[in-house]
Amino acid sequence: MKLINRPENCIDFNTKNEVLYNFENFPVFMGTTKQTSRSDLFETMEWIINKNNGMIQLKKLIPLNILYSSTHTPGTVGKIWCDHHNTFSNFLKKSNPKKIIEIGGGNGLLAKNFLKKKKINWTIIDPAAQKNKLNIKLVKDFFCQKHKIDFLSDVVHSHTFEHIYYPHEFISLISKKIEKNRFMVFSVPNIKSMLKNKYTNALNFEHTFYLNEQVIEFFLKYYGFEIKEKKYFLKDHSIFFRAKKVSKILPINFKYNQYDENKNLFLSFVNFYKKEIKDLNLKINKTKNEIFLFGGHIFSQFLISFGLNSQRVSFILDNDFNKKNKRMYGTNLIVKNPSILKKYKKCTIILRAGVYNTEIKKSLTKINNQITFL
Repeated sequence: MKLINRPENCIDFNTKNEVLYNFENFPVFMGTTKQTSRSDLFETMEWIINKNNGMIQLKKLIPLNILYSSTHTPGTVGKIWCDHHNTFSNFLKKSNPKKIIEIGGGNGLLAKNFLKKKKINWTIIDPAAQKNKLNIKLVKDFFCQKHKIDFLSDVVHSHTFEHIYYPHEFISLISKKIEKNRFMVFSVPNIKSMLKNKYTNALNFEHTFYLNEQVIEFFLKYYGFEIKEKKYFLKDHSIFFRAKKVSKILPINFKYNQYDENKNLFLSFVNFYKKEIKDLNLKINKTKNEIFLFGGHIFSQFLISFGLNSQRVSFILDNDFNKKNKRMYGTNLIVKNPSILKKYKKCTIILRAGVYNTEIKKSLTKINNQITFL
């Protein structure tokens, strides 16, 4: 596999970078699979930091056709995601859109939620766009130059911006195509809070650069958008932006140097898990209980990458029925629905699912109230 080299800084294209940290032999896909383990691909996750502005980013990227060769159904399971889509669709409604072009959002959940409130013309542009019973136009493609945005359309994207390899190109293209006084309304993960709270889904092969609020505001101003409203969904999940197209490109400079702050934040995350895994492995060795790991997702892959003793893990648990009885990519572990916990009088579950921990823990203890959590 030939990787995409991206040594240029995502903000100002300079290459004054230094290596921050490497995760060796990391799985390139964060979902489950039916294929044999011999087909799994691994690459070094090489994180670099820019000395001038502190941007953290992956230096080498996975080709998109491999990274997104299949979906891992993000944002489709659980009350938090349901609340997110509902809250964000209410936020979007404030712009009184006439037509919507949604970039990403192939599962159609945001569109479905919004169209219950207001019937408008909605188009989804996403290579993984899924058929649905709604009156939505689907364009199975990555958003690019050939796609048109008519003069009445607002642009929407939810948890998409952080997946973009070249953010200047992405926002520039939207700015050129969207009409003046129309809106770009979007939701992004609160990556700064996620890193502070040591959530393992903050940065990875899909979230390839550190998209914090200052970086977002820079891109919006640079490409002629004025922020009309910003809203936080929970303290550590998402940030909503409603930005109005007001002018042409403004060639401004990024006025921050976040090198020290960002480097300390990232390395604090790494050092935390080096210690955390040592402590977890000691606890694993002491217990005679059946052990399960929660999350057929990046949560589990990061723990295993840091050295978690996965040999003691019987199964991975996940509430997504689409993952049931499939293998977690990059491991030999099979995913089971949590309902299997009814069979065990005592068991131990390793749970490190970030903002979703409380919701998951509550649902698991309803199945089996004898669970010990690590």
